Amino acid sequence: MGLLERIKNAVRTNLSEIADRFEEPEARLDQLIARMETDLDDARLELGAALREVESLRSEAETAGDAATDYEAKARLALAQGDEDLAREALRRVENQVERRECLLREASLQDTTTSMLRRHVVALERKLDQARRQREMVVARQRLAEAQRAVSRRTTWVDSEVSAPLQEQIDELDAATRAGDEILGDATDLGLPSEDKVEARLEALRRELDADAKRQRREE
Repeated sequence: MGLLERIKNAVRTNLSEIADRFEEPEARLDQLIARMETDLDDARLELGAALREVESLRSEAETAGDAATDYEAKARLALAQGDEDLAREALRRVENQVERRECLLREASLQDTTTSMLRRHVVALERKLDQARRQREMVVARQRLAEAQRAVSRRTTWVDSEVSAPLQEQIDELDAATRAGDEILGDATDLGLPSEDKVEARLEALRRELDADAKRQRREE
């Protein structure tokens, strides 16, 4: 399973169900948190590499544009001096650099789309990880409350409110924070994650542009 798919699955995880219905919820949440932390580290590394790639492509495109400008100036100078052959050669190089620049910019645009999607996944996973940590704290607090109640019950027939009330207040606060996290995250489509169909359509459109340019170049040659 790829990194993005693992992130999507993690973001869709029902933390309340783990806490309420599974045996040993603390251990299960620990495993989930560990996986999310690993995936988050990997995603941040990929995002950094993708951002550097976009910057590199745009830098190369700028260099190609500058080269095209220089060759055009040389072509004008050669033509002004009556050397049409030299002017033609310079103009061929202009065309090559212009095409290279356009190709690099399209590639940068494609990479930028991927980078934006990855960035949204990273943000969503960061939020889900925070939510999972709060959920774990709530599970631990509930366990402490239950243990305190059992300890008191063994000695008396009533639960000491001075022991249970602070723990219950902590649980209520954690539960409210977790519910707020649920509202922020929502389901997978509300996380800012783009529709895969839209992403694929954008990729296909860019591929068509690249194919069309390649065909046009072959016809011109």
